[in-house]
Amino acid sequence: MGKREFALMVMFAGILVLGNLQEASAQCGGNFSAVFAQCEQFYRENGPTEPSLECCQELKRQNIDLQCACDYIASRPPGIGPRNGIDLNRTVSVSRACGIQIPPGLRCGDFIIPPNPAPYPAPPPEEGS
Repeated sequence: MGKREFALMVMFAGILVLGNLQEASAQCGGNFSAVFAQCEQFYRENGPTEPSLECCQELKRQNIDLQCACDYIASRPPGIGPRNGIDLNRTVSVSRACGIQIPPGLRCGDFIIPPNPAPYPAPPPEEGS
């Protein structure tokens, strides 16, 4: 999946924190309120870890402009980051669990997308190697 899905994830995470879904939707496209309705609980610090099918479908359905998303997040006051129970690392994890490719290292405001975790723990090295 391309930058549209990634942009949705990044923009949505920043916008949820700011609580300004309509402004973000108007600027960058997509329907953030619809995504919020399906996915909010999975972005919360103490929410479920596995996203629902409905959340994943809504994330994939939206069409968000990547550069607009990053610019919007970066233009917000410093330190807004993951607040009000929204965890940006969980937002990334949920999006990736939904099959959305998110490039690590991308900077959006003060948040840097973390590397992809290994799908399974690496086996221990064999002795004598």
